[in-house]
Amino acid sequence: MHYRTLDLRRWTFIVALFTVCFVAFQPLMAADKRVVSENLVHLQDDGRAYLLHRTMRTDWDGYNFHVDKQLKLEDFYYIYPNDFEWDGTSSEETNILKFKQGSFVVMYPGKFDSEVKIDDNGVYTFNSWDGTKREDGLYGLWNKPGNFTSFVYAWVVPEHFEILDYKSNTDGEWVARNNTISFFADNVNNLTFTIRYRERDSDGDGVADRKDNCPETTSGTRVNTEGCEPDTDGDGIIDLLDQCAETPAGAQVGAGGCQPDTDKDGVLDFIDQCPSTTVDTKVNAMGCALDSDHDGVTDNQDKCPNSSKCATVDDTGCELDSDKDGIADSQDKCPESPEGAKVDETGCELDADKDGIADSQDKCPESPEGAKVDDTGCALDSDKDGVADSQDKCPESPEGVKVDDTGCALDSDKDGVTDSQDRCPESPEGAKVDETGCALDSDKDGIADSQDKCPESPEGAKVDETGCALDSDKDGIADSQDKCPESPEGAKVDETGCELDSDKDGIADSQDKCPESPEGAKVDDTGCALDSDKDGIADSQDKCPESPEGAKVDDTGCALDSDKDGIADSQDKCLESPEGVKVDETGCVLDSDKDGIADSQDKCLESPEGTKVDDTGCELDSDKDGIADSLDKCPESPEGAKVNEQGCQFDADKDGVPDAEDVCPDSRAGTKVDATGCDAAAPISLEGVNFHTSSDQLTDKSLVILDRVAGSLVKHPELRLEVSGHTDSLG
Repeated sequence: MHYRTLDLRRWTFIVALFTVCFVAFQPLMAADKRVVSENLVHLQDDGRAYLLHRTMRTDWDGYNFHVDKQLKLEDFYYIYPNDFEWDGTSSEETNILKFKQGSFVVMYPGKFDSEVKIDDNGVYTFNSWDGTKREDGLYGLWNKPGNFTSFVYAWVVPEHFEILDYKSNTDGEWVARNNTISFFADNVNNLTFTIRYRERDSDGDGVADRKDNCPETTSGTRVNTEGCEPDTDGDGIIDLLDQCAETPAGAQVGAGGCQPDTDKDGVLDFIDQCPSTTVDTKVNAMGCALDSDHDGVTDNQDKCPNSSKCATVDDTGCELDSDKDGIADSQDKCPESPEGAKVDETGCELDADKDGIADSQDKCPESPEGAKVDDTGCALDSDKDGVADSQDKCPESPEGVKVDDTGCALDSDKDGVTDSQDRCPESPEGAKVDETGCALDSDKDGIADSQDKCPESPEGAKVDETGCALDSDKDGIADSQDKCPESPEGAKVDETGCELDSDKDGIADSQDKCPESPEGAKVDDTGCALDSDKDGIADSQDKCPESPEGAKVDDTGCALDSDKDGIADSQDKCLESPEGVKVDETGCVLDSDKDGIADSQDKCLESPEGTKVDDTGCELDSDKDGIADSLDKCPESPEGAKVNEQGCQFDADKDGVPDAEDVCPDSRAGTKVDATGCDAAAPISLEGVNFHTSSDQLTDKSLVILDRVAGSLVKHPELRLEVSGHTDSLG
């Protein structure tokens, strides 16, 4: 917060350096009630206040303002809302009157209602914006509610400051509007003003807006010197959200501000030599899975975590059992037992009936003890009829003959023909059979006479189970007459036994989903009109019959183009391009010079690739001096400064001080100058400061000289000067 007390007695001292017998800002026209303002004070960013200029007066009845100076045209200009300087004309949009005074300016920020006029004698005249006396204290008109006063003082605070309060040591009236305050008074001697102001801090975090990198911080939030929430460990996560507030500098962190542990094994990634450990695996200090018995199989995979030291183990961590019989190789006396064989405690195969044949090979594992067995472990059967010799009543039965439990040949149906000779071994008991053991079949149709409903079928005719002619598809047409012997059961057929096809499209009615297709129409296997590209539009109506499968099409069968830019939706990356806009092969608006501004909006269509451009597509000119940044050697020239073709301010005498700031603009080449542009070693003689004869009033020319010197002194307080005045007996 800044406090500034403006004691006009101090200013009296400064002005007295240039005048003789000048009294404390006594109005030069105190008796003239037309005087509205004789002084303007501009409050600078650094908090200092300067008396700039005695500037304006007004007509009592017309409210016309005049500049009481003989100024050159280049010393007097207008500022428009878009920051252009006056070019010798004006308009109703003009809203600030501004003229130079050394390094400072005096401004009239009112709005005019007509074009400003310039007459021949150099006096500039304009009307106030509404042509009437205003009662709201609008800065620039300086009208006090009621009647005019003798004197007005005005202060303007920069935009990023705010006025807190103000007072003076004498009676008067204050009028405040935005960042401008005016004081109206009759007594103008020995005035002291106290104005309290401070830089704006919009979010109230204690950091001024112009230094605040986070200008919208929530009220009450703790911030650092840049106005942002602190991040103590500098990991990019603010302390409020940082779950690991002391992360080492440079460490990578996640959203919670902690160093990552991708496999969540408790060992940070930058230490973890096994960063992909599975969940819940116990790990050592290096993040790798534990192997407690050092057998090369990690504990989480080890089914035998306590294997003896140096034991040979398999991939489960258990001792090797080569034949997988459950006995470790180190204990197995028969280490090559067949897989799956049952073994005893020594690892050798079991022989339960002790017939010399291991159980795994023994087809008769319960042979009586001492019985003679073959190599399968079963009792001997010499004729191999399945009846052991000890039980066989026919021990020499032919090989392969089926026998009964006595070992003799079977005759299951007891028809007198042994099963081995019987082609019909299940003939009904008592049935008449032939030499093959089968029932008699007189017409030789395969149906025994006893079952044959058609016992005189022609020889060779195919019959069904009743002995009658076959009708395989049961359509009422015998197979011998049926051209379509496999018609679906229940299907309607014609006299040839084939299914009906009402529309003659080659698809039977039972399969035809479109049974009334026009005669001759091409159809698919469902009997419906062909749609080759399966887009829902029949080929006969399809203008694009080869559309890709699955493509969305319109009612003509062609690919959709929603924005009508000539690019099908399936290929279009910008589906909502404005109608009529030129697009590229992806369907997006053209940007020929690839500067991010569409051609339709681009005022500079051929910007070099990579050039930074503004929103019109033209090269940036940051300081608005008319020289593009890429060519500007002085890219931060003050706003409004006149520059050369390189973008730098003019310096006519080439002493390093821009003409706009050079008190001595004609310094000789090579002269060492100070910050004002004058010879640092030479004294400056001020010539031409004179009073009117027999008067304490300075001439107009003298005022111009003194105003310029005053401005330089204010800007360069290190300067010192001596002032003396002389007169003769006539004054």
